[in-house]
Amino acid sequence: MDNHTTRSTIEQVLPLTELLTAFAAWQRQRGFSPATIRRRRISITSLARWITPAHISAVTTIDVEEWLDTFSASRTRHAYRSDCAVFFRWAVRRHILAHDPTGDTDPIKVPRSLPRPVPPELVAHLIATAPEPWVGTAIGLAAYAGLRCSEVANITGADLSLHTRPPVLAVRNGKGGKDRLVPIHPQLVPLLDRRTDGRLVDRHHDTIGHRVAAHLRACGVDASMHQLRHTFGTELARVTNGNLILTGRLMGHESPDTTKGYVGWSGGDASAAVVAMFGDAA
Repeated sequence: MDNHTTRSTIEQVLPLTELLTAFAAWQRQRGFSPATIRRRRISITSLARWITPAHISAVTTIDVEEWLDTFSASRTRHAYRSDCAVFFRWAVRRHILAHDPTGDTDPIKVPRSLPRPVPPELVAHLIATAPEPWVGTAIGLAAYAGLRCSEVANITGADLSLHTRPPVLAVRNGKGGKDRLVPIHPQLVPLLDRRTDGRLVDRHHDTIGHRVAAHLRACGVDASMHQLRHTFGTELARVTNGNLILTGRLMGHESPDTTKGYVGWSGGDASAAVVAMFGDAA
């Protein structure tokens, strides 16, 4: 039996659910986070629904492009294309599927938008007026420690070292499966002192994001939980005079280019420098 026949047979006997289960097992083995695995499953399932009743093995490059065109935001199209590309590469390399329809699709450029940090002077008020203590704790962990929603949901009392100098919290299995240590800001200590032995914020990460965003809106702040990370990045860059290496390390970024998207600060001397331009000629 030749390879083409073997692959076609495998494609016919593996329904999408089994493919996704095997793909998830491979991702866990590689150390991808549960959030990444879940997101990729959603992306692939969305594509599979688009081509129903055809099997995922029948997807063409045109199918992928037409499906991606149904999403208006370039960031969404970029994420979905990336998720599906990982899946198809995995399946083709293991001779589970015969071809990768994402291989001939064009890369999707995501415009770099300006950071939108929540004004730092509002953070204490947002925490103090939180409808429930855990909402305030989540806000504090995002603004004062730069944690993502998924990281907030995973922090436990065992991850805190409040009596060391300086006190630190350990972020375990963050984005990309990476761990990091983050010094604890003094404003955050009271929120963590009332912790239990279990998870500090015992909610699903989606619930955390929705509830925090609702509280911000109720306070007249048009922002999301993620933008509190922008506040952390902006403030840290400001006090370190633009040290993107340090800022990125504490935020769990692999590249300073990523960190730039979180820092809404142009440099301490930028304003004075612009005013001084052209001298008497102005």
